[in-house]
Amino acid sequence: MAGDSNKITREITKVNEEGKKILYNILSRTNMVVQFSIDKSVYQILTEQYNNVHFYSSESPLLEHLQERSKRRETRKMYAIFLTSKMHLFIYDNGKLQFANAFSCLDINDALYFMLQAWQIQGLDQRKDELTLGGQIPARDSIVAELHNYIQQVYIINPSSV
Repeated sequence: MAGDSNKITREITKVNEEGKKILYNILSRTNMVVQFSIDKSVYQILTEQYNNVHFYSSESPLLEHLQERSKRRETRKMYAIFLTSKMHLFIYDNGKLQFANAFSCLDINDALYFMLQAWQIQGLDQRKDELTLGGQIPARDSIVAELHNYIQQVYIINPSSV
């Protein structure tokens, strides 16, 4: 039965993943499961080459770390983590993950759009809730200045603490 449930979950959450192997990590500290994919040929090569190989999503430790950070204050928190040409958005409410997604961002306008849309859709309060930026923030001063037009609590975290 559990195998059937896992198959259904995969089919719902990972549509059109041809050529990909769907994997997952169980995050026991946060009571979450992270699903991710890897190219099937890469998966095959690595599992044939190495005994007892484990695959771990790069988002898994980040999710655990941000959950701990989000418990420190009584506000809802959005984290926007910039990596190369992607932005990962996470929204926590009292340490519980409410939203997680990654977006391709070609410029700061894309990043601003996705952050402000998620902020509005998730119903965050522009005066009391917090937005924290981290990673390789494009046009850092410009993006922070623009965000301050909409959100009062905007912070930047040191890349080494992400």
